[in-house]
Amino acid sequence: MSVYFPHTHIDNTINIAEIGYSSPNAGYSSKSQLFNGFTIHYLVTGKGTYAETPISGPCIFVRFPLSPHRYTVNSSPDSPKWEQYWIRFSGPSSKEFINYIGISEESPIAPCNYINQVVDTFKSMTSSFSHKSSDNQLAILSVFFKLLSLHLPQSSDEFKKVSNYTLIVCNYIHEHYANITNEKELANLVHISVNHLGRVFKADTDITPLQYLTKHRIKCAMDLLSHTDLPIAIISESVGFSNPNYFCNVFKKHCNNISPKVYRENVRRTADT
Repeated sequence: MSVYFPHTHIDNTINIAEIGYSSPNAGYSSKSQLFNGFTIHYLVTGKGTYAETPISGPCIFVRFPLSPHRYTVNSSPDSPKWEQYWIRFSGPSSKEFINYIGISEESPIAPCNYINQVVDTFKSMTSSFSHKSSDNQLAILSVFFKLLSLHLPQSSDEFKKVSNYTLIVCNYIHEHYANITNEKELANLVHISVNHLGRVFKADTDITPLQYLTKHRIKCAMDLLSHTDLPIAIISESVGFSNPNYFCNVFKKHCNNISPKVYRENVRRTADT
């Protein structure tokens, strides 16, 4: 069940395209996302995978514009029934709102301890707007912002648990991952010793700064393998690996022993089915 709102916007910054509810059968796999916008899925109950990551309700996961990722419902008969609501939107400010609630393409999944409020909000909205009407624009947008605001307290609490040192280093890694050469560069960024940064960062993330850097580089490489025809050697260099053979070995360690070449072939084979 879904309701479409093709002209809901404020100065063309946000366009609400669709809201909906679904309960797909066990084993269901979604189609590739072709919508040039964002979709926030609110998984109430159920288990499955998204972006090769196990998920279970209650949680949210975000599908980014033209994302190759699909979600799959667990095929086990013992798994709880999959129930989800979603809201699909686009516009120049879309990514800003997604970032504002602490979601990124690298981390598109988050817990949802406020799922009961989400369900009440969606039920209220779908019962009120059963057809297309420009008169509903402000009301629909108010619900959109209410859904985002529900996530803010949770996001804020999570960020408070992370030190400023870690946040600064993570942001720096996301922007300069291809050119970072050593951990001392990261420590100098926040004016502390390498050992001190290592202790603080690992306390916040359970991994070291260099492990975080490598993990982010591999995620960026996966994105390039999925969306471009660039040679693997070029991709290796563009994400910060000077040696393609070393890059392939590191990639396999992070991707269940799958090589970059095989990963690209699997993504494209899946997209063609």
